[in-house]
Amino acid sequence: MRKIKNFLVPTALFIAFFGHCQLPTYVPVQDLQAWYSYSGNILDNSGNGHNNANYNVVSTADRFNTLMRALYFSGSGSEYLNYGDVEDFEASVQLSFSFWILPENHGGNNESEFQPILSKWSDPNNLSGSSYMITMDGDDLCLILSDGFDTDTLRASLSNIPLNQWTHVVITTNYGFIKIFINNVLVTDTVTAISAINNSTADFKIADWYHTVNTDYSAYQGKFDDLGIWKRELNSCEVDALYTGNLCATAGINNVSSDSKKLIRITDTMGREVKDQTNTVIIFIYSDGSVERKFRIY
Repeated sequence: MRKIKNFLVPTALFIAFFGHCQLPTYVPVQDLQAWYSYSGNILDNSGNGHNNANYNVVSTADRFNTLMRALYFSGSGSEYLNYGDVEDFEASVQLSFSFWILPENHGGNNESEFQPILSKWSDPNNLSGSSYMITMDGDDLCLILSDGFDTDTLRASLSNIPLNQWTHVVITTNYGFIKIFINNVLVTDTVTAISAINNSTADFKIADWYHTVNTDYSAYQGKFDDLGIWKRELNSCEVDALYTGNLCATAGINNVSSDSKKLIRITDTMGREVKDQTNTVIIFIYSDGSVERKFRIY
């Protein structure tokens, strides 16, 4: 268990900060690994117990201007949040992240100038010890992935993420298929060669990746709130629910067929029509225009 180091809030608010918060009803629970509302605590509200952390954080107002309901990081590196090596946050071909940010700095193009939002990345030259990092590099929001041997970077323009405004981000990975949603809009839908995320020993950090080792590397500057992590790809209805706070109206991820949604075609990743098959990525296309990418193992 990691030792709790420090906490920068008034003493009178200390007890309230450690109160446990209930999971919001709009949060998808299937394959949910952790939910951090930062609403008076830094604890995992999913019930999965991912609570142990080294931290030194400042509580601030959230997007509704409610006090003590989000975290603030000054960019100096003096505030940090490190949950340690959590295997439930990696070792998967499917992962989804949801969070709200209010950045005060977009960072720069050199890796030492990155604005790391969250990371499970060891150091600049250690792919085998790294899994992923979500950061800003001055031009783009970047998802950097490692399979232990190679790396790839997927991007979404920072024109979608203005400074000093709250922005909702969802990133999903599914056997190398990557989607990035910003404020409920799909802005990146692409494929990477990194189909399986590395199971590394790197710590899971918020607002940092290498500054605690080398202070020449930047730390995130701005607000951060409502982090969710799932071991599957969220669907568009669930993304909408996380953005609007309204319960997803669909029957669930496993119920993919209805009177208004019929399977009309199955293709491979090159668009060639195929039959349902195992041990390869296949794409299901439905009558309402939606698609699902699947990888069946039998």
